Amino acid sequence: NAASRSIVLLKNDGALLPLRPDARIAVIGAFAQHPRYQGAGSSLINPTRLDTALKEIKALAAGDVLYAPGFPAGPR
Repeated sequence: NAASRSIVLLKNDGALLPLRPDARIAVIGAFAQHPRYQGAGSSLINPTRLDTALKEIKALAAGDVLYAPGFPAGPR
């Protein structure tokens, strides 16, 4: 039930997608650079290989990719 209620469908008004090759992209959020994986009740997992959203977006984007952490990800 939670999964079906959390789905977001995007409407492509104005043909925003696909992005223009020269588009500037803003990636906001600390987890784009330092993802947190959860498994068996713990998010303290040290993977041997780590693909990050920020790294993959930069690899695929032809235009500028700007990054901002947005907020501290640690304890309050």
